[in-house]
Amino acid sequence: MAGAALRVSGVGEGSRGRRAGASGRKSQQQRSWWLYVCLSVVVFVSQGALGAAAGDRSIVNVGDSSRMTQCPSVHEIAPCACRVMTKGKESGLDIVCDNADQKHVRNALDVLKKNHNTIYWMKFRSCNLQRLSDYLFLGLDVRHLNIIRSNVSTIERSSLSALGSNLLALDLSNNNIRTVSKV
Repeated sequence: MAGAALRVSGVGEGSRGRRAGASGRKSQQQRSWWLYVCLSVVVFVSQGALGAAAGDRSIVNVGDSSRMTQCPSVHEIAPCACRVMTKGKESGLDIVCDNADQKHVRNALDVLKKNHNTIYWMKFRSCNLQRLSDYLFLGLDVRHLNIIRSNVSTIERSSLSALGSNLLALDLSNNNIRTVSKV
């Protein structure tokens, strides 16, 4: 019984085993090819749906033609990245900043403040942000803010209060927070 299973899987001996092995490899290659094609289609469709063209400005026009959600150019917010997300009839931005320093983060935030778009996700990961200064997020409409592994040790009084009641989630995990100013 075990020998039969080996022959069918293409591992057994003899010409029948070799044919089954070649057939098994061919069928595995076909499955791999189909998987590649399917994944390529999914990626292509999702990029089109989200308006995330690499290197270009991402724009999604949802509902009213006078209101477009648009990412700033890659060069304006580097080393951060942006893509447009849609949720029903609403759209907003997904901003990710990895390994950025305070100067680059401040610059990216200043550019984003000019766009006046809703930011569904703003993620700072492994950045060098020792202090979240007052009014850092003033003028931004952020729903989910993640600042993780970014060496934050001090959160000043008005740094997060500017986000107001639109903030749904805040993650400050894996930082060095020692001081949070009283409100």
